[in-house]
Amino acid sequence: MSMRKIMQMLEDMVVRIYTLHHFTRYDKKRIKGYKLSKDYDSFVSTPDLDIELLKENFSFDSNHFRHALRVSIATTIGYILSFILKLDYSYWVLLTILVILKPTYSLSKQRNYQRLLGTVSGAALSFLILYLISSEQAKFAVMIVFILITYSFIRTNYLISVIFMTSYVMILFYILNTSHFLSVIENRVVDTLIGSVIAFLSSYIFVPSWEKEQIRNYMQKAIENASVYFNTVSNTYITGQFDDLKYRLSRKNAFIAQSNLSGAFNRMMNEPKSKQENIKNIHQFTVLIYTLNSHIATLAHFAQKTSYKYHSLDFKDIGEDILSDLGTTHRILTDNSIEPKEVSTDVSKNLKVQVNQIVEKRRKELQHNLMDTETRTILMEYKPILDQFLFISRIAEDMKTVSARF
Repeated sequence: MSMRKIMQMLEDMVVRIYTLHHFTRYDKKRIKGYKLSKDYDSFVSTPDLDIELLKENFSFDSNHFRHALRVSIATTIGYILSFILKLDYSYWVLLTILVILKPTYSLSKQRNYQRLLGTVSGAALSFLILYLISSEQAKFAVMIVFILITYSFIRTNYLISVIFMTSYVMILFYILNTSHFLSVIENRVVDTLIGSVIAFLSSYIFVPSWEKEQIRNYMQKAIENASVYFNTVSNTYITGQFDDLKYRLSRKNAFIAQSNLSGAFNRMMNEPKSKQENIKNIHQFTVLIYTLNSHIATLAHFAQKTSYKYHSLDFKDIGEDILSDLGTTHRILTDNSIEPKEVSTDVSKNLKVQVNQIVEKRRKELQHNLMDTETRTILMEYKPILDQFLFISRIAEDMKTVSARF
């Protein structure tokens, strides 16, 4: 790639960053005259209340049902244990269980760690504040600040939120009743520990939800939406018409499916080793999905600027070839009995021949000191398009190979 082309891409990135900044900053004067796009409804999901959806969730196949059952069992155990041990603040046990337990094991494990560490750290911080500050008014002021910090971070950083939540609760109990302060802290730590243990064991024992049971669905969705995304973009080079709404919708769905697959893989990495089946192949597949969508995005970028100029039926064959490979990958993931078939590579060879012809023609022009020619323009604009189709073709073949290993 020439330095000039790299410079053009950098300039384009700068323009895009400026555009993002321009449209995401809050301007009180501009916001009054702002109107939603006509296509707004196409990008917003509005789930309706459906009795069939409710019926589907009354099954062990539903993660929501299993999570609800798991929480019910855990809280029941927590309540019975609190009653037997005669805990003064038994609701802290139940609250800890409700806060920690999540639909997946990895999220519950992470929340458990944050809750325990936050509680112990918060108790230590409250001790430090009460030891250093003697004025009741100053303690109250610190408590107000801690409350603000708690609810500022409750959605973005749960660990920080728990640290300051525990601290302000401890300071509040100290202000209300100094004589029983130590017993309150002891109960807080013990109750949190009991709730954490119950939540951890429940997430592992009671109808657990492992990512290996769902990862294939995420992979199918990712390849399915990537295929639609590619088909939308590649058709632009055949027809010469760029459908912006259809393109943006397919891009949104492809990136959401990609993100869901990546999230499932990350959660799987935090599960016990015994539950991590085909982890290497899943990692490779996830990387290939990211690579595939990035090359389609690059192809779409070129399509917006040059598809009207270089549209041709020559792109139809390689487009169908790529979609065939992606379709085979999807079928393999759906039905393990399907074996990938070797397909002819004549289509990609034809494109490679075109690229080599353009490069060779330009080389001859340079030998004759011909600088600004039509071949130079074609080499700068057309060759990157051909390269992207070839890249995507190789990725589609690799994905078919990887999927066959599952």
